[in-house]
Amino acid sequence: MLTGLFFAVSGYLLGSILFASIISKLFHKDIISKSPDKNYGTANAFRYGGVLCGALTLLCDMGKGFLPVFIYMHTENPSEVMLPIVLVAPVIGHILPIFSKFKGGKAIAVTFGSLAGMWPNWTTVLTLCFFFILFMTLIKITPHCYCTIITYCCTTLVCEGGVDRYAYDNYCLLDKDAQRSRRT
Repeated sequence: MLTGLFFAVSGYLLGSILFASIISKLFHKDIISKSPDKNYGTANAFRYGGVLCGALTLLCDMGKGFLPVFIYMHTENPSEVMLPIVLVAPVIGHILPIFSKFKGGKAIAVTFGSLAGMWPNWTTVLTLCFFFILFMTLIKITPHCYCTIITYCCTTLVCEGGVDRYAYDNYCLLDKDAQRSRRT
């Protein structure tokens, strides 16, 4: 439980680093004054900072979602209860960053980074992708931060606490004895 809490807090703090702000300053680009929605995100880094600025921002934003989730999934005994919290922490950090007066981005790239961190648990990843695409295209939920939050809530409801039991038992790094005892 403490390990999960550590990764959740670390994920939130890492998510609070707005790489679009840092990278756009390195390229001497002012993406906020040009953008109508005034947020630091990957889309605005591409649009107003250029391809290189956008690509680096995409890589960093996905990385800050990927790292805490992937490392947590590969700890000795990842808690099934803490996994959804660790998964959403970098996303919330990007939407409500403590380092930028709680004014962040839409967290789309960070969400997909967190999803990639679930590897090899593709059942939950595909469920998250399904709801994300559903709420972005067919049932349009705006602003995007609400879409992200509702996506995580729906996935948690569908996947028994955020993790499909079959995928969790078969793909997490649990020892074989623990897996056998859960099945019996």
